[in-house]
Amino acid sequence: MKVLVTKEYLTNIANSIRGKKGNTTKYKPEDMSEAIDSITTTYSPRFISFREYKGGDLNPELAALDTSKMTTMAQMFYYCDVLASLNVSTFNTENVNNMRYMFYACNRIINLDLSNFNTNRVTDMSYMFANCEGLLSLDIRNFNFSNVTSYTGMFNNVLSNCEIIVADDTAKRWITSKFSNLTNVKVV
Repeated sequence: MKVLVTKEYLTNIANSIRGKKGNTTKYKPEDMSEAIDSITTTYSPRFISFREYKGGDLNPELAALDTSKMTTMAQMFYYCDVLASLNVSTFNTENVNNMRYMFYACNRIINLDLSNFNTNRVTDMSYMFANCEGLLSLDIRNFNFSNVTSYTGMFNNVLSNCEIIVADDTAKRWITSKFSNLTNVKVV
């Protein structure tokens, strides 16, 4: 499921889901709060994207999003260059295997806390943080890189002094051996 940020599109999705479940209730765009609540409690998507989102604060919607069945978060926040913050602390990433381009060009975000992310199954982190030019602090203390085979451009154009917080020396060595431009990787 790919979510575009128009109320009409979300209305069509909500009505389609209801139709498949035998519910004949139809929603109008102005009734989307109720429809979104219903989707997040009855439907857990495998894929969702806010690609090139140009709206306001996404954090309230993200807090209610069920990510437990998601297998990919590729391009999830691709080119969301208007967002100044993202709170993804409630994300369940235990089934995710692809985070390619996940935060690509989110260049207004200064701090990104991914300390709750479980990356045990992730194989692709290519361009994950590329062009996040405003990023000053990145907490990835729970990242496990042992299955990552694709990481091309993961930190392209991230400031060399961006504070990257990792859990141990193994994670620090993994990052610094592949991205020698990053000079501020710290172990907690």
